[in-house]
Amino acid sequence: MMMMQRAAARIFSRASHRPIKMQRSGIHGNTEGATASTKSWGEKEKAQENMWARQAEQEKIKILKQALSEQKKTTETIRKELDAISKRHE
Repeated sequence: MMMMQRAAARIFSRASHRPIKMQRSGIHGNTEGATASTKSWGEKEKAQENMWARQAEQEKIKILKQALSEQKKTTETIRKELDAISKRHE
């Protein structure tokens, strides 16, 4: 909360030193740059989200492959024990 108050105070103190004409030029001026900037920002944000999702999925796949490997080892051990027991009872 305190940081927001400081940031707001900085913004308002800087704005008071600017001529009114400069303050209004951004409001009533050309908005094409803002639109292009927003579009590229959205694309960048989407790309970062996609990268994060891909990394999260890769981590899940890695964990599942490790679990599968351990399960295969356990299954093989049980199979060998079963074969040994079966041979003793033949």
